[in-house]
Amino acid sequence: MPWIIERDGSSLRVHIACPVDDWDILFDELERRLREEQGVLVIEMPEKMAGASRTDADLLEVLRRVLRHTSGIPVRPA
Repeated sequence: MPWIIERDGSSLRVHIACPVDDWDILFDELERRLREEQGVLVIEMPEKMAGASRTDADLLEVLRRVLRHTSGIPVRPA
C-alpha cells in the first residue's frame, strides 16, 4: 500500500506515494475512517504527487473532488 491515513487532531492526513494500484481501496478506507472518526474538520491530501503517471494524477484529482462533495469536509493541500 503506497498510502497512509492518519489522524492529527481534527485533521485526517493522507500521505500517498506513486504508483498507486489500489485507488478503490484507498477511497473505501477514507470513507470508512470518515464514518468512524468523530470531529474531523479537514482532510489534508496532496494536490500533486512526484513521479505520478497521468492516470494517478487524474485519479488523485477525482478522489479530492469526490471526498469534498460526499463528505462535506474541506480537502486542503497536505
